[in-house]
Amino acid sequence: MNPRFKDSHYLEPMVADGGPDKGYVDKWVVYGKVGNEELFTAKELTVNPGVKVTIKDRGAYGLIAVQGSGWIDKHRLHTPAMIRFIELTEDEVFVTHEAARDGVVFDKQRHRSRSWCCAISGRGRIRRRRALGITKKNEAK
Repeated sequence: MNPRFKDSHYLEPMVADGGPDKGYVDKWVVYGKVGNEELFTAKELTVNPGVKVTIKDRGAYGLIAVQGSGWIDKHRLHTPAMIRFIELTEDEVFVTHEAARDGVVFDKQRHRSRSWCCAISGRGRIRRRRALGITKKNEAK
């Protein structure tokens, strides 16, 4: 057992897009080194009440809503407070590669309640340098 596990393994989430002034935050939450390359594997999207945003990605992904309600394109997305036996939920969505590339609309305009958080995984492994906009061209500056 390593009592200082967090000190050597914790990675602070990094904002990929959005911010308080835009009404949403899309951030990398799971990433790390694989074969000495820093690769990403999951994101978290938080959309504030009254906001509608289009998010584009490079690959297909699965999405799980962990709080709140809203719409993803034409599909309702809702996180239930309680699930009864045999009930179906509206808290999971799979986004195809084509839809992700073209952009998916996350709409929280009709729902003025709490913020809406989605855990999004499988968005492809993207090199950290490319995700942060670092290229050999602008690295030399």
